[in-house]
Amino acid sequence: RPPVSTPPTSPSACSWVNCTPDHPLCFEGDGLSYFRVPVVDEQSAELLPHLPDAVAFVWDALDVGGVVLLHCKHGQSRSAAVAAACLMSRRGWTALRSLEHLKACRPRVRPNPGFLRQLEEFGRTLAPQHASSK
Repeated sequence: RPPVSTPPTSPSACSWVNCTPDHPLCFEGDGLSYFRVPVVDEQSAELLPHLPDAVAFVWDALDVGGVVLLHCKHGQSRSAAVAAACLMSRRGWTALRSLEHLKACRPRVRPNPGFLRQLEEFGRTLAPQHASSK
C-alpha cells in the first residue's frame, strides 16, 4: 500500500497516535491532533511510562465523538499494544483478552514479548480501579 498522502476528509478523524520515535507527523498543522509514543519495537523498549498519557489521549478524543488512528510501522506491535491498553483501561479486560479481541479484528496483531509484559504490568495498575468501580 502506498503511504497516506492526504489527511482524512472526515472532520471527526482528527486524532492520531504515532507510536514511533521518528516517523514524521505528516499532517501536523492541518487541524489534526497528534500524540507521539516515541518507542522502538524492541523487547527492551520502555512502553509502560507512555501508556497512561496515550490512553487518556485516545479516550479524550473518543469520548467527544472523535476518531483516533493509532499507527506504527507495521501496525502489529507498538500501536497494537497501545490499543490493547486502551481496551484494558475502559473495559477492565486483561492484556490477553484485549489482544484476542484485537487479533479478531486484525490478525497480524502481535506485540513483542517486552510489550506484552508491560501490558500485564499496566493491567496490575488498573486492577484496583476496576475493583473499586464494581
